[in-house]
Amino acid sequence: MGSAAAQIPTSFGHELRACLRCRLVKTYDQFRESGCENCTFFKMDEDHERVVDCTTPNFTGIISVMDPSRSWAARWLRIGRFVPGCYTLAVSEALPEDLQNLCEDERNYLSLNTADRDDFVQNWERTSPMFSVANELRFLGLHWCGSEADI
Repeated sequence: MGSAAAQIPTSFGHELRACLRCRLVKTYDQFRESGCENCTFFKMDEDHERVVDCTTPNFTGIISVMDPSRSWAARWLRIGRFVPGCYTLAVSEALPEDLQNLCEDERNYLSLNTADRDDFVQNWERTSPMFSVANELRFLGLHWCGSEADI
């Protein structure tokens, strides 16, 4: 994928949608006008009905990534090779089978199976001092944005 950044959502209301393949978050109009910067083969900018098929308004959380290749969070979410932009942590529906086939034909199929990530999170929670500190601060109503090196 290129290094040019994706469009940043212009509003954070009900018009936000996430790409079902890469989880990039933009408004419906932004997807319609310029498509998905990571999934150009969907050609959402040429076929406006494809925007509805390839995106969903049902997602959880948003993370902004400025340098995906260097971000541990981007690598953990499996978006480390995508363009900088806003991404969702999880989508609640799958890419339709015909579009999965298109991805496979284009050799661009990407499994963002959350079960694998959930196993990783459970193992990380048991072993990471960073998780313990962050969890303790969250319990106290505080937020910590450090790294393991800070511990």
